Amino acid sequence: MAANATKSNLVTDLRALINKRSTKPVPFLGARIEINKLTLAECTEIQKLARDIDADNPEKGFELLMHVIRVGVPTAADFTEEDFQNFPMSDLNSLSDEVLKYAGMDPKAR
Repeated sequence: MAANATKSNLVTDLRALINKRSTKPVPFLGARIEINKLTLAECTEIQKLARDIDADNPEKGFELLMHVIRVGVPTAADFTEEDFQNFPMSDLNSLSDEVLKYAGMDPKAR
């Protein structure tokens, strides 16, 4: 019977999983929130944004941080810059790192 249950979960067309999202809960400010596993397209966009960060454009680092959280945290998808300004920076950095790690990206490579 267990073999039949396993076969019923067998995917024969990988396209059926294209828009499926993996999520997991992570700690944030003493609570737990859900983060998404990023898609390849989202990871590629993050890498492009990260290339623009340098000593002459430090604000690009904040833009990247906000972008990572917007795409990786469903409850923050519509956050404005002002919304982000009301959270402690260290907690936002930790949350962004969690999203990047869950996506398989090295958060220290930013």
